[in-house]
Amino acid sequence: MLLSGTYFARDASYAHEYTDIKVMEMTSRNNDRGSVSVAAAAAATALGETNRADETTDNVDVDDVDRGELDSMRRLRVMIAARVYVGRYTAGLRTYRKPPPIDPTQPFSATFDACVNYTDEPTLFVVFDSSQCYPEHFITYCCT
Repeated sequence: MLLSGTYFARDASYAHEYTDIKVMEMTSRNNDRGSVSVAAAAAATALGETNRADETTDNVDVDDVDRGELDSMRRLRVMIAARVYVGRYTAGLRTYRKPPPIDPTQPFSATFDACVNYTDEPTLFVVFDSSQCYPEHFITYCCT
């Protein structure tokens, strides 16, 4: 599809393919603020709060890790479960920068709320307005 918008998948298995892998040591360090869990550090890293993640764990690039060292490390991924208002939707095209009008004969009239990959049974939704979605849960999980 490649539209200019925010993509949401119906199925978590599809969204999993687009999550970043963070390899982190599975130990938490005590500092003057107390000990913080690895899951909290992974969520902070996903939010871009790298200074908080550095206080609790060491972020390591996946390519720099020796396979023998993976015993003491885990590959963590963070996925966001969000509420999304999709409203009226239509099939998307690559050229869309915003949703098309509901009535093509009136180009400045009301537009669709979202675009999808398949109109019969959509599995991928694209919204163009950030007020149509909000994160509900940050899910941190491990992959082997």
